Amino acid sequence: MLFRSVIQKRAFTLIELLVVIAIIAILAAILFPVFAQAKAAAKKAACLSNIRQVGMAALMYANDSDDVGPCAGIGGGAAGLVGGWTFYSRFPADDDQTPAAYDPKQGSLYPYVKNTSIFVCPVDRHASISGNSYAINQCVTTPNGVFESGMSLTSLSAPSDTGYFLEEWENETAQTGSTDDGYYVPIQNGVSSRHTLMSNINFCDGHAKSLRPELFVSKGYYYRDAESQTCQ
Repeated sequence: MLFRSVIQKRAFTLIELLVVIAIIAILAAILFPVFAQAKAAAKKAACLSNIRQVGMAALMYANDSDDVGPCAGIGGGAAGLVGGWTFYSRFPADDDQTPAAYDPKQGSLYPYVKNTSIFVCPVDRHASISGNSYAINQCVTTPNGVFESGMSLTSLSAPSDTGYFLEEWENETAQTGSTDDGYYVPIQNGVSSRHTLMSNINFCDGHAKSLRPELFVSKGYYYRDAESQTCQ
């Protein structure tokens, strides 16, 4: 006589399904912020690498130019003119009305990097349209009309404490705005805090780091003379 074993299949109850869904929801609520923080940290690190490369390009430019750094265009007068470390076709260049208003390929640093993507911070929404996130510090240039001419880097008393390139914001908020011409005037302009209230800065000795923007002022990183907080 052939006996067949009968396996009875039991379905999940509604309560069991609800418990499983609740556990998944709790885990998601715990893990999603962690994933978001990890993603933000990765983008900040990518931006820091970018601004370091821009700074290194400026040092290579200076090495080929008798230690004189690149020039910087200022405001509407320099829009459409070649001669600065980066080129912009309109001012302000970050208003999203003209895609690719910045064209790093026409800037003096491009031959040293040959990569336009390093000029864009992954967190900077405007730069994804305009083409540039960074600005050169006024205090490493010399007033000279429409273009600020580059200055000799050997004249710096403390290059490791003097900012070269940084993340500027204009026209919105510190977390959402971007640079309008790639030129930063200490005090008058603002330092971006787009990286969860942090900002990246490259220094004249080539190193770069992330800091809270208020430290840029308190430590005098804008200035050639940190003690007097002036460009003199």
